[in-house]
Amino acid sequence: MLERPNRGGDALIIADDVPVGYIRWQTPTRSELDEAGLQEVPDDRTMDIDIAIGESDNVGLGVGPRAIGLLVRDLGGDSSLRTIILATSVDNLVAIRAYEKAGFERQRRFDDPECGECWLLARDVRPV
Repeated sequence: MLERPNRGGDALIIADDVPVGYIRWQTPTRSELDEAGLQEVPDDRTMDIDIAIGESDNVGLGVGPRAIGLLVRDLGGDSSLRTIILATSVDNLVAIRAYEKAGFERQRRFDDPECGECWLLARDVRPV
């Protein structure tokens, strides 16, 4: 069963009228960030994204970066938001490339209590 984020939202990713993935966004709490060893990430102006593309046939087609780009565009209207973050295993090169294609930059590695060694990637969304 999926839990709805209580400080964000979620959506199915649809491509050619077919559900191909899931994306959710949420404001992480200070304790969640601290537990992951991300003490430098401000909790009050940050949004965290989680994304999954279902079938392997849909991986590598640009679906993930497009979905993230649409979400970033929509979230960019929130003037209190400063940074959007996401994380993935250091071994998940497909996800890292997709996130970088969506405008995210690798910040640093960290040890996630559930997933092991991960990359923290971030994108500044402050208006210029």
